[in-house]
Amino acid sequence: MYRETGQLGAASFFTVGKQFNPSRLFISIAYRLTTALPDYRAAIDERISKDKSLIEKKMSSQFRSLIAEPLQELGKQGKRNQKPFFIDGLDECAVEMLKQKLSR
Repeated sequence: MYRETGQLGAASFFTVGKQFNPSRLFISIAYRLTTALPDYRAAIDERISKDKSLIEKKMSSQFRSLIAEPLQELGKQGKRNQKPFFIDGLDECAVEMLKQKLSR
């Protein structure tokens, strides 16, 4: 419904048994937000052009640098765009991450 009305910011879904890389969650959300929010895309392009290693950093750094800070900056500039993003299957992440740790 949100996608059809142009109100969706981003959505990510995890399924056990498919190609799975939880460390790409915030990169994936950032990519999807760039397709929905042009101002956000400009902010992300600038950040990545200054620091190409952002996509290789820890997940907490990725969240802060790719999601939280750019959206906060846009809000301060009066470019607040409140589109939701959904993450489904976080319980699948926990199971799969545990399996990956045990197999090492």
